[in-house]
Amino acid sequence: MKKRIAGLAGAMLLAGCQSGVPGSFSAHSYATPTQWENSEALGSVSGASCQRYWIYLLPAGEPPSTQTAFERALGSKAGAEFLANMSVESRLDVRLGYMDECILVEGEARRGK
Repeated sequence: MKKRIAGLAGAMLLAGCQSGVPGSFSAHSYATPTQWENSEALGSVSGASCQRYWIYLLPAGEPPSTQTAFERALGSKAGAEFLANMSVESRLDVRLGYMDECILVEGEARRGK
């Protein structure tokens, strides 16, 4: 009985190590109509932020962040100032012995004229 309780307590402790649930907040996701009209399209971009969980419970690295994914998408096109038609997606990729939790940001990079 003590082994079962110890095993259950250990599992609960490991499950508590998860760093958090990703959100979909981005501090720079709004462009005014004037910015939109006075800008040129640079092409499609995407950025991701991921965290790996070993044995499906033990997190490694920083938790996935919408802001980080946004910054990576924006930085992937030289001269980009903002994203239009932006989408934010959460993905979970489960493999043997680990899983990756990712936030993916996709959009159209634009810059002012």
